[in-house]
Amino acid sequence: LLLLFLICGPILAVAQSLPQTEIWVAELGSDGLPGAPVRITDTAGYHNQPHFSDDSRYIFFSAEANESQTDIWVYDLKDRHRQVVNDSPYSDYSPTPVPGQSAISVVRVEADSRQRLWRIDLQGEQEQLLLENIEPVGYHAWLSDELLALFILGETFDLHLVRLGQNESFKAFENIGRTLRVNRRTGALYFVDKNMDPWKIAALDPGTQTVSPVMQLFPRVEDFELDSQGQLWSGVGSKLYVSDNNFERWVLAADLAEFGIDGITRLSASPNGRWIAIVGSR
Repeated sequence: LLLLFLICGPILAVAQSLPQTEIWVAELGSDGLPGAPVRITDTAGYHNQPHFSDDSRYIFFSAEANESQTDIWVYDLKDRHRQVVNDSPYSDYSPTPVPGQSAISVVRVEADSRQRLWRIDLQGEQEQLLLENIEPVGYHAWLSDELLALFILGETFDLHLVRLGQNESFKAFENIGRTLRVNRRTGALYFVDKNMDPWKIAALDPGTQTVSPVMQLFPRVEDFELDSQGQLWSGVGSKLYVSDNNFERWVLAADLAEFGIDGITRLSASPNGRWIAIVGSR
């Protein structure tokens, strides 16, 4: 279980478990394919979990501050400048814009190793614990301004739903992957169902609690992205793939080896459909 935590979750027993990763961003052309990517991080260490702001101008990400701690940073696509968002003594992960607010939510590894969900105000940097009694949280996604989907660590990694102000969450599905994406057109939550081999992307209807299969993933791949047009993206090695319109097969979008990108894992597409952020090995 500890090994799974080190591979899949943000909880870290030792600093050496943080992978050496970088973040690139590529502009999508009129054909929907990525152009030459630009690296937005350039130091050794962990740079991961990119997430675009709602206006598509900024990319929030988690970065290694020292051997035992990570901070949240932001990259300005217009000014091509990055800066730290918060400077706390704790490790913060999974920066995600809070709907309708100038704030982000993060998974924080607290001093006693508890992993809970916090809110950080982007203006005054005020911090607020969002879900006091629900832990350990690994990842999360906002389904609305008050409904959250959570990846909860336990004997299995499970999908939970909770509303702000509630003291308990509802287990909606067992044995999931770390990626949680919301289809803004339908409200469905996309996640990885690991109860079969190969793993599959599935969709949860938050209203009816029904789960439907969407698309098969590459073997042992659990990272994907859902863009504003409803297409799915995933990466294997240096190759970036996009789904066909019927979610029946993956189509090669680009081989990024010539740009020094390999070991692609997490992806993030901008809400305006213009950009895609790519995490690869350093």
